[in-house]
Amino acid sequence: FRSWGGEDIDLGYRLHRDGVRFVLDRSASSIHYPHAKSSAHNFAQARANYRYLAQKYDTPITRLAARLGGAVNAYTFNDAITIHGLPGCAEYLREQPAGTQQPVARRPAASQ
Repeated sequence: FRSWGGEDIDLGYRLHRDGVRFVLDRSASSIHYPHAKSSAHNFAQARANYRYLAQKYDTPITRLAARLGGAVNAYTFNDAITIHGLPGCAEYLREQPAGTQQPVARRPAASQ
């Protein structure tokens, strides 16, 4: 990623796709460094990154993320997946015929 937005979704998606089980631990803590993220420029970058994720993985869930453009948080995104009746990542990948999964898309080098 060369800009703000979506890198956490990419990591979470790859972990989920590879079978990692997520568990809520309310006693856990973290530090999030505050940064401005309400500018139109930041949202445009995030939308571009979500489109990149959709192209990179080409699954129903990543295509939904691109359509929503990061406009929802992780909790409501899970609801959207359920409402749309989308298969889980592992289920979707199992259903694909061998050799038909899209190769991982690569972004062109950034212009200077």
